[in-house]
Amino acid sequence: SVGVVSCANLALDLSIRYLPDHLYTYLIPGPHEPDYDQLDHYLQPTLEKFIEAWQPGMRVSRTA
Repeated sequence: SVGVVSCANLALDLSIRYLPDHLYTYLIPGPHEPDYDQLDHYLQPTLEKFIEAWQPGMRVSRTA
C-alpha cells in the first residue's frame, strides 16, 4: 500500500489552487501507515523551505 499527503496553498485563487503544478504531494511507501515521527521525516525538507521563504518574505515579479 501507499500513503499520500497533499498540500495546497490556500493563498492561491481557487481556480488554480488544486492544479498539479501548485500542489505539494508526497507518496509514502507502505506497508503500514507512518507514525508522526516518520511523517515528519517526509515533510521536514518542504517545511524548511516554507520557513525560509516566510521569514524575509518573497517577491515574485512574474509567474510565467
